[in-house]
Amino acid sequence: MAENITKADAEKVLLSAFRTRCSKSDEISYKITSILKGNHKTYKYILINGLLAKATNDKVNALALQSGAPIPGAYDARSLCHSVLVPFERDFLQNALGGSNEPFLNKPARFTHLSDTNAVRRGDDKIILGLLIEIFSSITTSFEAHGYLACALDFLNQRIEEINALSASSKEAGDIDVFKEERFYYAIEVKDKAFTSYDLQHAFKKIQASGWFKRPIHFWT
Repeated sequence: MAENITKADAEKVLLSAFRTRCSKSDEISYKITSILKGNHKTYKYILINGLLAKATNDKVNALALQSGAPIPGAYDARSLCHSVLVPFERDFLQNALGGSNEPFLNKPARFTHLSDTNAVRRGDDKIILGLLIEIFSSITTSFEAHGYLACALDFLNQRIEEINALSASSKEAGDIDVFKEERFYYAIEVKDKAFTSYDLQHAFKKIQASGWFKRPIHFWT
């Protein structure tokens, strides 16, 4: 029977790891960094998604890619990635993993599970597949997975900050910024759907980064 991961639980875990500083410096964290520094987008999604799954449900086998995988702890990795990780990447990570809307439709993620027998190109792809298997096989608890997920997100944040430092900074606070005679008054965030916790967190972070607000920030929904 496949393991279940609820969207709400996964979102909470992802936000928690995002707010946590990396506290690990070992072989596993080095391997995680190596994958994230690489150019293979799909494997980056598989890495973060697997860490998130294991951090959310201790019974999950992060090697699984489909709920029907012939291994204990299988789960629906595609649904988790597309419903939780993809919107999170868009709102918090500036598409640092690659900006794909449906990364698990790509060939490396369409096997039932990660295995060294999966048909992949020789060279870097084969090496990264091996690293993923080593990483997921080494992490045995949700507590460990949460720590390594925090490290992965921390690394991505550092890369984002480096990139932003090299480009012109934006003073945009919201979708609509209201000024009068060059004086900033307020910002409006526009959504054509119901707000989620991600939307509120993203809006708050965006407003803070703008530097316009010197007084307490209030939200009206």
